[in-house]
Amino acid sequence: MFCDLILPLFIPAGLVLFFRLLNKPNKPAIFGVYQQKDKFFWIKYIFMYLVLSFRQLINHISRILAVEAGKSSDGVQHVHKQDEVLENKYYLGDNAQVKGEDLLLSPVLPDTYQEQVTIEEGYYRIKGLEIVNFIPMRTWKLIYNGDMKFHQTHYEQMGALEGTVTIDGKDHTINIPCVRDHSFGPFRDWRTFHRYVYHFIFLENGDCMAIGSVCQPAVLSHLTIGYLCRQSDQSVLPVEFCGKTYAVRVQVDDEETFFIGKSREAKFYERWCSVEINGVKGSACVEWQYNNVQAKS
Repeated sequence: MFCDLILPLFIPAGLVLFFRLLNKPNKPAIFGVYQQKDKFFWIKYIFMYLVLSFRQLINHISRILAVEAGKSSDGVQHVHKQDEVLENKYYLGDNAQVKGEDLLLSPVLPDTYQEQVTIEEGYYRIKGLEIVNFIPMRTWKLIYNGDMKFHQTHYEQMGALEGTVTIDGKDHTINIPCVRDHSFGPFRDWRTFHRYVYHFIFLENGDCMAIGSVCQPAVLSHLTIGYLCRQSDQSVLPVEFCGKTYAVRVQVDDEETFFIGKSREAKFYERWCSVEINGVKGSACVEWQYNNVQAKS
């Protein structure tokens, strides 16, 4: 009897609340870019969380099986034929600056778009720069033989870059911390990125970390990313894993600007910095990316 009296009241009330939520206007984006939480925020949040978690699991299992089978995808990838196909390897830490010398940069900077000649096709080789893979995901050789100009600029693997830089006939031995960024896929359009900042930090105690924030309005207007590689137990932890707060001080030592994309779609500020985290000193490469609103059409 009680249910017979209450149920007819709950159904109309539920319908009123449902349509009220459905017709509730969304908050305008901040500066026309950063979306605010709307009426469907938690539905979208849970959906994206499940999608990303599922993709992460599939990728993790696929990579383990590929390495065990000796079929790691680390190498020259002939992936797709789309105009915006992505396949790059990025070494943060191999910009040539040694003590007593100026920062040396490629003559093509601030542009980074180049085209291979016929004899360079099929290799990571262009305009005197060559990357040779010895052991997939472990060891590579980085070679550059060519002119440079004076400066008055997602596997991610933390490691060290060792070798010799020859400037005007003078050899300089280098052994510096470095992060290797290998990205590839069927599509990347830099126009979809509003901006991001990414810190690659190497501390004197052996710890290293990557921390950043990305704004890609077409997908996620504010995404915090990163991880901590702890030297003591060789563990890799996400940025919010332990709930521990780090006091970080960053001092910019040098900076260079360059563009990515045939039409200069993305503008980058590459900064080399000194850092101190909870009293431990270190060094960092901090990358700021902005959508180049003045890009060539």
